[in-house]
Amino acid sequence: CILLILLLAAMPWAHSQRPPGSVQRIPVGLSPIGIAGATTQPLDSSAYAVVANSGEDSVSVLRFRESTTSRDYSVLAANVRITGIPAPFGVACGGIVVTSPQSNAITKIDIQRRAVVASLNVGRLPYLAACMGDRVYVSNAGDNTVTVVDLASFQVVRVIGSIPGSRGLHGIVGVPSPGGA
Repeated sequence: CILLILLLAAMPWAHSQRPPGSVQRIPVGLSPIGIAGATTQPLDSSAYAVVANSGEDSVSVLRFRESTTSRDYSVLAANVRITGIPAPFGVACGGIVVTSPQSNAITKIDIQRRAVVASLNVGRLPYLAACMGDRVYVSNAGDNTVTVVDLASFQVVRVIGSIPGSRGLHGIVGVPSPGGA
């Protein structure tokens, strides 16, 4: 499959910069469905994007670098795959957490090592996740719960239940409260 994306739209740091002048076609895996900019790798001047390839139980890791002559980004490495993630759907937390509704789990990946670090069972049908500080909030469409996970230990801290929803939770976003509490 080919994923057509405006590269900066998926990059969290991009909102402070002018968008690039072009759209690039980048080959990824089968049935690309979720994408997130990866900002957790400050080891070089590259940016990363992680794409969930739902049709082949993998994620593609794309590495970009801003052009020195224009505001465009060039692909340094494309189609690097991390396998072993059952039917990935959502990508969050700078590309290091991937949801798998088919297996009722989330997976933590290491972008630099190109490896699965851990998997954790959460509620039924975890579609999307959001990060705030050191916590991951996972929306579980199958049982209308939110699972709160400590990112460092990758353990469930709390399950928030009985959240009303006519068809289940399909998304989540983290918004810090005033004063950072």
